[in-house]
Order: sequence, then C-alpha cells, then structure tokens
Amino acid sequence: MGPRISLDRAAAAVVGFITVVAANNLYLSGLGKVLDPMMAMDPYYIRMARQPLSTILAGSSAWGPLYALWLKPMTAIFDDPVAVYFANVQALSLGVALRRTARQGPHRCDIAAMLDCVT
Repeated sequence: MGPRISLDRAAAAVVGFITVVAANNLYLSGLGKVLDPMMAMDPYYIRMARQPLSTILAGSSAWGPLYALWLKPMTAIFDDPVAVYFANVQALSLGVALRRTARQGPHRCDIAAMLDCVT
C-alpha cells in the first residue's frame, strides 16, 4: 500500500464552508420566486423582529418571539426580507460548522479515515 495522504482539517473546514455558502447562494438566488406564491412564517417573524425590543419581549414566551430576537440584528442591517433570510441561513450554517469543529477539536486525518473525521 502506498503512502497515506493526510488531509489538513482547517483546509477541509474552509472548503466545506465555501461549499455551504455557495449552495446557500444558489438556493437563495431563486428564493423570491419560490416563496412569493406560498405562505411562509419567515416574513411574519421578520416583521416581528422589526418591532421595538420591548414589544417583542412583552409577547408570549414561545419560540416565535425568540426567533424574532435572533433575527433582530439582521433586520437592523438589511431592509430586504430575502437578505435577512440569507443572513440567517449563513449564520446558522456557520454556527453548525463552528460547533462541529469545536466538538471534534483540531487534528489531522488521512484520506482513508476522512469520512470518520468529517461525520
């Protein structure tokens, strides 16, 4: 058997992040055509996030107002609801990637064991 080729974990994480961002961009580029004809809850929570903080906190303690609190900084930066949705998808994707990396710790893995390192 030939020499084992090792895979740098940081490089794999960067390639994975770029792949997720590219996939999200492709998905969201047609999102306006997909979401306009159907009912979705995200526009409701984006509108809720644009309300004053005291109004959001005075509401019920369900997950909806918590989601609106999560979206509040994004609605402060972006006016377009699709841009807010895009920022939300990117933030969640990055959070999952960072959490997964922090849990597994930095190390190198070889190609044969790559699936075990990535999953």
